Amino acid sequence: MARYRSVSRDALPAGLAGAQQDLLAAAAGVPERDLARTGWHEFDGEVPLAGLPAFLPRRQAGHADQLGLLT
Repeated sequence: MARYRSVSRDALPAGLAGAQQDLLAAAAGVPERDLARTGWHEFDGEVPLAGLPAFLPRRQAGHADQLGLLT
């Protein structure tokens, strides 16, 4: 949170959108044979790689809400 506080409020949405695009691009590059693999998110639990396109926008929206509370 301290790192977010150091970024201007006007720059946060673009940074969050850029991070979203980077994550989706990385997910798109996962070979099909690996899509059944899973990772672990500390709040959301098990997340399959194949589910990242649905998971990421939800998580990013949650982060956006958190950032909105900083002001």
